[in-house]
Amino acid sequence: MYTVYSCVIASLSTLFIEIYDLNQWQAGFVYLPFGIGGTFSTFVSGALLNWAYRKARSRHDLPGSPSRDDDIDDFPIERARLSIMWAPVLVTLLCILTYGWALHERWHLAVPLTLPFVGFNTLISDINRAAPSAANASTAVVRCGLAALAVAYLEDILQAIDVGWTFTCISGL
Repeated sequence: MYTVYSCVIASLSTLFIEIYDLNQWQAGFVYLPFGIGGTFSTFVSGALLNWAYRKARSRHDLPGSPSRDDDIDDFPIERARLSIMWAPVLVTLLCILTYGWALHERWHLAVPLTLPFVGFNTLISDINRAAPSAANASTAVVRCGLAALAVAYLEDILQAIDVGWTFTCISGL
């Protein structure tokens, strides 16, 4: 998800300048809806994750609020966190597909600026409760490495297969 997000952000101002004939100053403002949407999505995804987690805990006769003393070796934390992943992943997939084709077909500027992006990054901390910071740091190295690789080739891909097909391929990630 971070790789997809990085590709969108890396190409954002360039594509909007090229497609919608924006100047540099206007192009800077195209990042605002993505920042606002990202902030809003953290509240929605956080609430969804907490709901799924509490539901899984109650199914295993655990109290609603976790504590560090909980023995979760037999608790399906992955299932608790990932049980709701299909919905935001599907929404993200559809948004990336729509985003790419909206740019390709030069739809109104409001369309590609209002597509939401959803992401999750809490499972790694739950699994590695003894060292969540180290777990997140190692995840960030992999996540950022993949994003750097994708962004490095993004311009070549855009030139080779155009914007609609590029983001179709990226949504396949």
